[in-house]
Amino acid sequence: MASKAILAVMRLAQRGDPESQFKLGCVYLDGGEGLPAHERTAYRWLRSAARQGHEAAVRTIGDRISVDAADRDPMLRDWFKQSATAGSVPAKRKLAQWMLEEARAIAPAPIPADVRALLTEAADAGDAEAARDLGRLLLGAPTGQSDEAVGIRMLEQSFRHGHREVARLLADHYWKEREPQLARHWYRCCAESYDAEVCYRLGLLGALFGQPDDAMLETAAEAGHLNACELLGLRLATGSAGHRRNLKKAARWLEIPANRGSREAAFVLATLHRHSALGVRDGRRARQWLFRAARLGHGEACLKAGKLLIRAIEYGHGLKFDDIDPQTLDLAAATFLSSAAQQGFDEAREHLRRIVREVPPSMTNDTQAWSAFIAAVERKDAELGARLKLGRALGLTARELLAVDPARCDFRSAFVVDVEGRRTLRRRIVLIETDAQRQDLDEAETLLDQIAMRRKDTYLLPDFRSRYLKLRHLVRLRGTPMIEAALFPRSTGTPKRHSGPPRRRATA
Repeated sequence: MASKAILAVMRLAQRGDPESQFKLGCVYLDGGEGLPAHERTAYRWLRSAARQGHEAAVRTIGDRISVDAADRDPMLRDWFKQSATAGSVPAKRKLAQWMLEEARAIAPAPIPADVRALLTEAADAGDAEAARDLGRLLLGAPTGQSDEAVGIRMLEQSFRHGHREVARLLADHYWKEREPQLARHWYRCCAESYDAEVCYRLGLLGALFGQPDDAMLETAAEAGHLNACELLGLRLATGSAGHRRNLKKAARWLEIPANRGSREAAFVLATLHRHSALGVRDGRRARQWLFRAARLGHGEACLKAGKLLIRAIEYGHGLKFDDIDPQTLDLAAATFLSSAAQQGFDEAREHLRRIVREVPPSMTNDTQAWSAFIAAVERKDAELGARLKLGRALGLTARELLAVDPARCDFRSAFVVDVEGRRTLRRRIVLIETDAQRQDLDEAETLLDQIAMRRKDTYLLPDFRSRYLKLRHLVRLRGTPMIEAALFPRSTGTPKRHSGPPRRRATA
């Protein structure tokens, strides 16, 4: 219950007396006289006194009132400025923060000079929060704007005054700047927070200085830090960094990052299961982890997975792959080997030649002749012209490009040519390796989609024989010998002719 003295002050304050309003606001700031501490109510009374020119009220607002408690009152900025001019250190810091927010609301500009000057004055006067804010700004400023030495000095000053959170800022800075000794020192200062990233980095830095910190690394791994789980698993699997080999424990740690997308962890697990390192050899689990690592892009895993699939295709080992359709083993092998080849594994290119069809040079040598011929065919038959673009990009003969169903083809990494209903044709795999191939495929796919939408049916061309004869006629009219040889490889020779009816075999 409010005391009699404060009740008298409240009555005068309600009548508009600025001194009483100031006294009542100060009571609400700290609590007392039977009144609770309430910063918003305190600001309401101090604001009433400040509006009447009460200088002590303005100074108290600058020293004690936060921006949030005042609901970002527009008048608050002016009172901060007046209080800062009068020498209030907290007001300088608050005014600088306000001005910085206003400047960055317009554009992510560098640190304004007046903001830096206010924060520097407040920090030099002993304000730990101003030193923290200035240090964070200077270390995070764009190149050419940062003053690293001043920023570090300000953060260290703030740390000495009790702001323990700046230790992480300093540690991250030295980690980024590749200064492991200083980074380790500051990470130790904030290790009591048990932050997973801090524990992981302390474990790394300890091994770097020959003092492995297993407790920190295990703490990070138990907290779910994926890099810590992977590093701990690899150390246990290889027996490095002072760890004793424990393959079962290594597999347990490696499964966590492997299930969340770590290709290295998945590949190591495949190796462990394949070589019966866990006590029981499990080929099925080894293949599962190998294919997972390959799908995540691990180069060596892609190479081994591709070779395994090729052996299954060529020799029929009877292997069952849970997540690969038996009808698409060749496509999966081509995809894996292509990824391995792009990562520099020359052996993958040799295996690719066993399952991938190469585009004949006659399809790519004379691009001008092909472009003129395709343009002439498109004027006669748009769909036939689109299929010719497919044929040029993929090295298909006339029979193949007329029989293929583009709706069943993969236009992304490897092009699967599915040909059905033709005994002399079979599925082909052609890798898309050049920009010209990609352009032809994109144009053909777009045009065929438009035609299929207009016809409201599939891509399949009706009347194969008539289209074949039409294409052959157009080749003879508009094409060149090179184009004819590419589309009709068997028609380049002179056909055999019979001069008369077939002779009858003599009978006894």
